[in-house]
Amino acid sequence: MEGAPLVRAPKLPLEHVRQKSEQRDLLAGCLVCSGRTPRWTKANAQALAAQHHDRTGHATWVTIATEIQYGNTAPDPRQADIEDAIASASSGDRPGAAPLPDPDAPAVPAAGVSAPTKAALSKRALAAAKPEPSNV
Repeated sequence: MEGAPLVRAPKLPLEHVRQKSEQRDLLAGCLVCSGRTPRWTKANAQALAAQHHDRTGHATWVTIATEIQYGNTAPDPRQADIEDAIASASSGDRPGAAPLPDPDAPAVPAAGVSAPTKAALSKRALAAAKPEPSNV
């Protein structure tokens, strides 16, 4: 075919190494003998539940949980570098956390200063509301 793009054949053998870890947890039991309490917990729990059912006719159950993880579990050391770079760029090289409080500083910024009394507030309010004399 004219004008068709060339497709290269893959080089053989194809090898792809992928780290993989797998964990299977099995729980099995007999509803008649032990209810929902697991009676078998090892790798052959499913077979034991099936055999128990075949021998006794009891209803049995099996719970299988499989966890598969691809890749290395070690953290990527580049991640911390990336986070540090982002933090310094956004803060202008200032520390990302607020400074620690001074234990000797008063809890209230105006500590030691008396609050105005009602009488003082009333006199100020009256003075502010009093009309100024007009010079007409």
